[in-house]
Amino acid sequence: YFIGPASPIKTILVELAKPSDKWIIFKNVHKLRGLNITISQDYSARTRERRQKLFAVKSEIRRLKGEGVETFVRNNLLLVNKQRFYWSEEKGLVNSKEEDATAVLKSLTGEDMSRFVEGIRTGTISQQRPGLERRGTSSAGGKL
Repeated sequence: YFIGPASPIKTILVELAKPSDKWIIFKNVHKLRGLNITISQDYSARTRERRQKLFAVKSEIRRLKGEGVETFVRNNLLLVNKQRFYWSEEKGLVNSKEEDATAVLKSLTGEDMSRFVEGIRTGTISQQRPGLERRGTSSAGGKL
C-alpha cells in the first residue's frame, strides 16, 4: 500500500508472506537500475536509532579523513577499515568486546573522536545526516 503524502512520486510499503521472499527481491534489485526505483529494508525503531548514531560517526570520519578511511554501516554495525563497532545505549560506541572504541578509532583514523562520540551519546551533537528527512526510504522507492 502507498504511504506518505500524495504526490507523483509514491512510496510503497510491501509486506511479504515469507522472509525468503525479501532476499529474492534484494538479489534481483540490480535489474531495476535506471528505472528510478529504490528498494530498501525496514528496520525496527531501535535499530534505526542505532544506525543513525553510527552514520553520524561515519560522516564525521569522512569529514575528517575524506576517502582515506574505509567506512561502511551494515545493519547495526559500523565497519572502519574492517574493524567492527556497535552502538551501546549505556557505553556509546563499542567494539566487539564491549570496550570503549574511541581508542581503537584513534589508532585507525589518527583522530581523537572521544568528544564527538560522547556528544552523540549524551545528545549534545546532532545525529541527523544532512538531506535525509526519513531513513530507510527514498522519495521514489519502496520499503521492505
